[in-house]
Amino acid sequence: MTLQEKENQSSANQEKIFIERFDITKIKLPEIYFSITCSKGTFIRVIADDFGKKLHTGAILTELRRIGIGNFRVEDAITLETFSNNFQMNSILK
Repeated sequence: MTLQEKENQSSANQEKIFIERFDITKIKLPEIYFSITCSKGTFIRVIADDFGKKLHTGAILTELRRIGIGNFRVEDAITLETFSNNFQMNSILK
């Protein structure tokens, strides 16, 4: 489904999206790397597909990594080992 098709859906199912930032971070043809900051409901695979259509080449998404949502950031995450140790300590203390 292209962004145009998404926009043409009934207004009851339509959710507006907001692209705050779109940066091409590296070009190593045939691969193009980008970073995007967007609102919820944004389909990144559709954006990659539309990007390829605009270039008249086609495109596929080979990797997708969410690095943040709301106030949560990957760089603030703890390891599974730390989580497990804390969970076990909290269970013992109860």
